Amino acid sequence: MERRDRLWGAYAEVRLIGDRSAVGRFLTRVAAALPLWDVRESEDGLRIVVRAGDVKKLRRPAREAGVRVRIVGRRGGAFWISGLLRRPGIIAGVFLFFALFAVLSNLIWFVDVAGVTGEEAEAVRAAAAALGLKPGRPASHLPEPAAIERALKARLPWAAWVGVERTGVRVTITAVPHTVREKAAVPPPRHLVADRKAVIVDYVVARGRPVVRRGEVVEPGQVLVSGLIGPPDRALAVAADGKVYGEVWYDVQVTVPRKRALFTTREPERLAVAVALGGRRLLLYGKPPASGDVLVDRRRWHLAFGPWSLPVALEIDRLRPLARETIDISEEAALRAALQAARAELYRRGRDVQEIRAETVLQRVIEDDKVYVSVHYGVVEDIARPAPIDAADGARPGGTE
Repeated sequence: MERRDRLWGAYAEVRLIGDRSAVGRFLTRVAAALPLWDVRESEDGLRIVVRAGDVKKLRRPAREAGVRVRIVGRRGGAFWISGLLRRPGIIAGVFLFFALFAVLSNLIWFVDVAGVTGEEAEAVRAAAAALGLKPGRPASHLPEPAAIERALKARLPWAAWVGVERTGVRVTITAVPHTVREKAAVPPPRHLVADRKAVIVDYVVARGRPVVRRGEVVEPGQVLVSGLIGPPDRALAVAADGKVYGEVWYDVQVTVPRKRALFTTREPERLAVAVALGGRRLLLYGKPPASGDVLVDRRRWHLAFGPWSLPVALEIDRLRPLARETIDISEEAALRAALQAARAELYRRGRDVQEIRAETVLQRVIEDDKVYVSVHYGVVEDIARPAPIDAADGARPGGTE
């Protein structure tokens, strides 16, 4: 059944009562002439869904096949609209509701200040109030945002820029004060040393003097990039900077279950129509999701009145109750999942991992309900960390290169 039929059409859920052979003959005959949907077994017999106008066409084939037909549900927007038209009070209330919101949405309810805090924010609010920009003021009585920005800028000499933006019933004033750019702090002189044992793969030095070679094995604390540059007797101490990539090793152990939970949709979907207002939601048609797992496909349309957007939205939900099932996965799938989990753990423990050079499964144990693996990794990552220069080196401080 197409989505528009479920939303605006009229359809009926019908229960078929009779022996299986008679019901089978009936369905074979009817399916050739009429569209049927959601044919399924239930505790009280077979159920089908047809258009409401086709229910009468089922009577004669049912009598000839020895099958009884019972209507167990009427759904669709047509039934909902028909019921709504029999309640003029609700229709009047809806129109009054939207008329009231059309009036209220033309008022300014909130004036927010961004970019500054404290006394400066209070000064912005006071200047805006003096210009008439305050809660309760009709938006149609306000000047253009550009004119408000110029007036606020004239009243706030400390502001380098002022912006005004209106979104619905909220106005946001952004003020940017004049600032003096502070000079970036220069880090103290330092070396870059190895934070763990590794084999040097590559390095990129922005400042300082590299003292290791590619393929060299380094120990924790060993200097990789020296912060001392120049001749030994006239060395300058600078803040060494850069990245040194080395091959390091990790052993990762993970355990993953062999049982997985799946969700299936066996019951027919239901529709729910509601109006959302701020943090509240008024249900107009349908029922809220029952307890348990439900798949909700929600479509939302924000309402507008001319150029103004209203703080109200129409929501239509398609609800599909979910049934939870537990299945056993194969050994191969469980092992693949375990290796994926091991890699995720590796990236969590590693430091700026650039490349996985080796992946060796040291041990794997497959049981009925779980899989355990131990994996050895050889990876390339940044192994450099800053360390202060010892004063005994006798270097004199220097600037940046």
